[in-house]
Amino acid sequence: YYEGIILHPNEFILAASQEIVNLPADISAIVTGRSSVGRAGISVVLGNWIDAGYVGTVTLQLHNCGPNPIRLIKGLRIAQLVFYKMTDNAEKPYHGKYQHSLGATGSKIYCDFS
Repeated sequence: YYEGIILHPNEFILAASQEIVNLPADISAIVTGRSSVGRAGISVVLGNWIDAGYVGTVTLQLHNCGPNPIRLIKGLRIAQLVFYKMTDNAEKPYHGKYQHSLGATGSKIYCDFS
């Protein structure tokens, strides 16, 4: 449990939130890294927008941009969600290829071409 993994300098990994997000049709969110984690050298890659209506875990894109290896352990608070209340429900709540994802989910860009 406390062993975790070592993220070496310039390494990139996908990780998953322990929490399952279940956003209603009038709330969206963005994932942002915590300041303390950033000061240690871990960058939570920006652009993790969570659409209104999404259900599932959040895949985190983590990069060690510092000079030292960093141990990541289960339960470490890495990121936070900033919620946006919309004035109305989304016309088309999220029902995309990542709906109901559990665990760190890699890119499904290939689905765009099928």
